[in-house]
Amino acid sequence: WYRLEVRGIANGQVVTNATISRVGIGEVFLIAGQSNAQGYYNSGNPSASDDRVNCITNFIANGSPIEPDFPTFSKVNFNTHISPTGSGSWCWGKLGDLLAQKLNVPILFMNAGSEAMSVVEWRLSADGARGYNPYVNNYAPAGFPYQPFKQALNYYVNLLGIRGILWLQGETDTYSGTSTEMYRESLQFLIERSRQNSGGKNISWVISRTSKDQY
Repeated sequence: WYRLEVRGIANGQVVTNATISRVGIGEVFLIAGQSNAQGYYNSGNPSASDDRVNCITNFIANGSPIEPDFPTFSKVNFNTHISPTGSGSWCWGKLGDLLAQKLNVPILFMNAGSEAMSVVEWRLSADGARGYNPYVNNYAPAGFPYQPFKQALNYYVNLLGIRGILWLQGETDTYSGTSTEMYRESLQFLIERSRQNSGGKNISWVISRTSKDQY
């Protein structure tokens, strides 16, 4: 953490000052994918032990395209909402601890994971379609699951920067029988669209090779 102090000086004298005691300069990650990215509350998931492992907490995506409020930051605890759609610390508190220990800098997470959504539904929703959940046979609001992800890219990433997107997904594609070629094409589409939606930033993606069901 850094301590930021701003002083106003007139005629060689300090006339005003303001201080922020905890300013983080470190690594920023946006999580995306399905339930193993989004997480679950009350599932034994550990809190981060390092107080430098933080997240944005004050925006809950509910289908509205409104711009989020200025972010509020909090340590990643087991029951923390990680904006815009994350549920609890899941595996991210532990990952944050490992990264903070290795890199010795603060870590910030955002989470736009969405339960049960295949990579194909992610791709279709990027153009406004309603993502389909095949397990319970229902549809998400228009633009979901991509809309919260886009909001994070448009607002938080342009405000805070980003190191990379962490993609953890594939169970629903195994269940639905998505072909390897379709998965590759859809994910490549999402990678390119994410870079467009962040103002042309060449954002790195980290793709998990494991999931609850192998794909």
